[in-house]
This record gives sequence, C-alpha cells and structure tokens, in this order.
Amino acid sequence: HPVTAVEMLATMQSQSAPLTAIGNNGKPTVIDFWAPWCENCKFAAPTLQSIEKEYGDRVNFIMVNGDEARNWPLIELFGVDAIPHLAL
Repeated sequence: HPVTAVEMLATMQSQSAPLTAIGNNGKPTVIDFWAPWCENCKFAAPTLQSIEKEYGDRVNFIMVNGDEARNWPLIELFGVDAIPHLAL
C-alpha cells in the first residue's frame, strides 16, 4: 500500500538526527515542527523528504511532532506559535 504523508513524517522523525547534533557536528540544522493533523505538513512531506535525501550528509534534519508532550519544552525554546514551523 502507498505510504501516507503522516507515516512518512513519523518515519522521518524516527530517523532524524538527535537534538544533541545541533551545534556539535559542524553541520547546519533544520528543525521541522509538524503534527499529524497539519494539512500543510502532509503536503510538504514528500518535498522535505527529497531535500533530506539530497542534503542529509551535509545538513542535520530534525523532525519534531508538536503533538507529543515531551516536545513542548523544545517548542517553547524555539518560540513555535504555529505548525508547521521550520527553524534553522
């Protein structure tokens, strides 16, 4: 069966760089704050996945599900006030 956008985003999150990579491995970092209900997140998922495949060896890509309570401190730290939200 075809992979849904939410499955794609969840897989990207499970395979994303750890937060400890930020500022510690010489690569710039892109953090994508997303949520399963976010239509724009789902629409952008294939493009983001393609960009990650192309630049993943030179850029840290970190996916953060805004619906998971454990991520709320990070959401506050980056001043996320809407989903989707990209931080560099």
